Amino acid sequence: MATMHAAATSVTQSAYTRLRELILTGEIPPGEKILLKVLSTQLQVNLSALREALSRLSAEGLVVAEPQRGFRAAPFSLEDLRHLSEARIEIETSCLRQAIEKGDLGWEGRVADAAHQLARLSGKIRNETGGISCEWAFAHDRLHFALCSGCDNTWMLRIREMLYTQSERYRSLAGPLAGGDTGH
Repeated sequence: MATMHAAATSVTQSAYTRLRELILTGEIPPGEKILLKVLSTQLQVNLSALREALSRLSAEGLVVAEPQRGFRAAPFSLEDLRHLSEARIEIETSCLRQAIEKGDLGWEGRVADAAHQLARLSGKIRNETGGISCEWAFAHDRLHFALCSGCDNTWMLRIREMLYTQSERYRSLAGPLAGGDTGH
């Protein structure tokens, strides 16, 4: 019985990870209705695992559950981006302030290493289609994580992670459109 539960969890986790990536990269555009049967076939997962993954993504704000209508990728708006940016600046600044106050040599080393890795990729921000390269995005994420990793307030770190993920949705949409470095 435990093996069946582990297999179901693995299928759900796989569906969650793959669906999250499709939303974060904009392959499922903001506001688009999520067709369960089509997605189930595309991701090769059962409907139950897909619904559970969608519920998790709904709790993260990446998907909107519409009663009696299914799920939709969370929409974008300029006002939402402004509010998100304001909240992210406040939380990330507070996390960084605490990290600087409490960070040790290990923290300094993680920051230096992550900054070095990102600097090495400065000429490789864009991929062949003009979007943000996966390698650069990973290094960028790693630097932001390292900068705040010295903060010991787990609630602030969780909120920071949620805000960062939401901002990445906007970055992935704007990346090919902006034409320049998408910065921080």
